[in-house]
Formats: sequence, C-alpha cells, structure tokens
Amino acid sequence: MSVRIGIAIGRGAVRAVALRAEKIVWAGEAPLASIDALQASITTLLAQAPATRWSRPVLHAAIGPHGAQVKRVVGLPEIGDVEALTAIVREAAGTYFLKNGIPLVTTRVRLAGAGSAVAAAVDRPYVEAIRAACQAKGYRAGPIAPTAIALLGALTDESFRWNDGSLTIDISRTGRQLDTVRTRPATSADDDAVTAAPVPALAVLGTDALRYADAFGAATVDAHEPLAIQSDSSRRDPRARRPRDRDFSARGEVGREPRPRECCPATARPLAGDHHVPRPARSRQHDSQPGAGVR
Repeated sequence: MSVRIGIAIGRGAVRAVALRAEKIVWAGEAPLASIDALQASITTLLAQAPATRWSRPVLHAAIGPHGAQVKRVVGLPEIGDVEALTAIVREAAGTYFLKNGIPLVTTRVRLAGAGSAVAAAVDRPYVEAIRAACQAKGYRAGPIAPTAIALLGALTDESFRWNDGSLTIDISRTGRQLDTVRTRPATSADDDAVTAAPVPALAVLGTDALRYADAFGAATVDAHEPLAIQSDSSRRDPRARRPRDRDFSARGEVGREPRPRECCPATARPLAGDHHVPRPARSRQHDSQPGAGVR
C-alpha cells in the first residue's frame, strides 16, 4: 500500500505527515532558516521518517501565504474554456499576482462567474526546491498547493483562520471547495483565538493536531485539484483520468494518484515530538463571491 507524505512550508519551519490507508503513521518538524535552505530542510526532515519499508512515497506539498497566493481574477474574457483562461492567467501572472521580483508558477483556474475565475500562484523557488528534494530522495512528486487549499482537507469548520508568522489567512468554504480567502497581517488576537477543529484522522495527534494541520492537509490534496501545481509527470501522463466532481469540463492537468477517501478516525495514540504511529493489526476479514477578497 502506497504512502503519501504531506510537506508544509511555513514561516520558519517545515512540517511533514505520512499517511497510509488514510491514517497517520509518522509526523515530524524541522526548522527553516530561509528559502535557500528549503531543499536541505526537507531532505533532513524526510531522513527522520521510518521509510525503509515504503515503496517510493508520493510527496504532496502545501506552501504558506509567504510563498503562495489564491485570488479571484476578474476582467477575463467571458468564455467557459478553462484551458484558454488558464493560459491567459499564466501569461499575465504579474498582472494578477504580486511577484516582488520572484518568478511565479500558476495553477489552472476554477470558473467563478462571467469573466472571473479563481486561480493560485506559488513562488517558483519553492516548487523547484520541493521537486529537487523529491528527486534526491527518490520520491514521486505530487501536487503543490497553497496552504489555504490544503487546510480544507484537515479542518472541519466552515470558516476558520490560520496563522503563519506575520501573516494570517481567513478562510470560508463549502465542503472541499474554497469560497473566500483573505490574507492579512497577523495580530496578537490571532494567536489566542481557537478557530478550527481537526478532522478525526488528524485529531489522533492530540494537542499537536493543529500544529500539523497544514502538512496533513497537503497529504490529502486531490491529485486533480485545479488550484495546485501538478507534477511534470502528471502533465505528461496520457493515461491520466479526467477530474471528477469539478466545476469545469476541459481537459485537466491530472496525475495518477487515487482520490483520497474520507478521513476516518485512527486507532493509534498520539506521541510527543516526532510522531511514529504504529499500524493497527490487520483484520482477518477482508461574505462574498468565490475567491473574493484574496490578495
């Protein structure tokens, strides 16, 4: 059975969670001094994972608001061609997203009404460092999504906030679909506010559950999520199936990973620090428009 590892890149730290059969089997964290040290931090953290019996895990990643943006893009041609709109946003990324001199990698778009769509962008150095770490470890590269997207699979609340260093993101959603997201400077009140509840599979980490929510959420990101950067192999794979249950119909950049099943409560007990959760015994029986307010 394959293992999915979720990596979350936050301000000053890299966190990881490994899932097998939708249950957490390991979690860990490493400091991150700067983006230049990202690849080394990832490989150092992954070296701590009990991966000797894992066969080429798939690594999914979530990038915090310091390196990723989700926006509702307006002023687009009033067409339903997702491929064409995706190309328009990609070619004019500096018009729709803040670049600050850093090259961006944009995602596909999700239609959000006439002349508008929701799209995301990730700073290219993050994408390159994650893929380089995968290559160094022999892991398969999965989707790379903004943390705002990843958290939809880790928390149960319809609206919540997430703090990442000097920035806070306020999120509302319907199911696994993002409705609104706003990035703003963090305040002291954000640190004290308990605004989110973890899904049962994440709650087994006890008091560390919210600490690892972004990494857990990364591991649950659908391989066909339009608001995520897909791996090069996913884009080239002619056998990849089309995405399902999405609000677009054009051919997508899809991968070969199966759709994650709904998280279920795990039976393992949480441990302090790095978490290595034993496998259970085998049974003998077999206020706004979508994406509005995003900067």
